[in-house]
Amino acid sequence: MSHQHDERHPDFAVIARALEGDAAAAETLIQRLGCVPRILHAKNGQLGAPLGDEDLRDLAQDTLESVWRRLRTYEGRSSLETWLFTYCQHALLNAVRRTQRRRAAFRETDLDQLLDPRDDALAREQQFEGLHRELDRLETPAADVIRLKHFDALTFEQIAERKQLSLSTVKSHYYRGLTKLRALLDQRMREEYA
Repeated sequence: MSHQHDERHPDFAVIARALEGDAAAAETLIQRLGCVPRILHAKNGQLGAPLGDEDLRDLAQDTLESVWRRLRTYEGRSSLETWLFTYCQHALLNAVRRTQRRRAAFRETDLDQLLDPRDDALAREQQFEGLHRELDRLETPAADVIRLKHFDALTFEQIAERKQLSLSTVKSHYYRGLTKLRALLDQRMREEYA
């Protein structure tokens, strides 16, 4: 007659000893948990790398923390790495979904609305302090053109005349600047809501 204890994977005993304070078992466990970042990196690559390196490092840390809290639920039905693989896969898919939702929400935001010159200047300053900071990070010609277009309500022709640039150069600065500004704001949003 076989007992459930006899059918458990040998990793169960290692984890139990580590949780009881056995230093050697804890060291073994810590080394084995090193597979978490590797699993996340491999799965991210299989999905076309939707998460960047920094996001993956953060996710690995969060996943390790979650796994550490749940180690007592490991029942020894498979190897530790197989059990961890499931956690990593779920954590990665959830992180990708969150990132996609944030990006989709941001893309739906109309920068023209955010930069509407008819808004009260004080309210605009308070609401969009982050926007102004990111504008300051843009290359000067692009930031200047965006400010003239949205804050001073100038047309492209007026901006070209004021900056003594060709109309096509002004438009180029404007559209490239908006693309970079969206990326900066998207990054800021991910950092704030991560």
